Amino acid sequence: MTEGSHSHVTPMSGSEFRARLRELGRTQSGFAREIGGSHRSVTRWISEGPPPEVAYLIDLLATLELHIGQSTTRTDDKSNEYQVDSALDRLLVQATASGRRAELIAGVHQWLRTVADKSDEVRSTLGNSNMS
Repeated sequence: MTEGSHSHVTPMSGSEFRARLRELGRTQSGFAREIGGSHRSVTRWISEGPPPEVAYLIDLLATLELHIGQSTTRTDDKSNEYQVDSALDRLLVQATASGRRAELIAGVHQWLRTVADKSDEVRSTLGNSNMS
């Protein structure tokens, strides 16, 4: 990636960040836990706007979560997979450039664990309800 490739990230204001969290159904505390951050940081981002990599992550989450459940073809699946991979690559480059690579990786790991745990809970609940 070239130096100018970071310019595609549009700065996000605090109010836009708060609105995006609401749109995603997340609370400030819940989002802080989800990414392995502090409530204090999220509160600061609400007032000052989030750092570029967090703004990008929020936009990525919104893009992914708003498309869950829509039918796609195999071709679309490959295209979506490529888009996600590309987005995560850009996010990693941005976090590395700002000295936050380890924080990003830890946050993504925590998020994946949370998603996996939720999926397990849903499967368990569905399995139990089918047995009734």
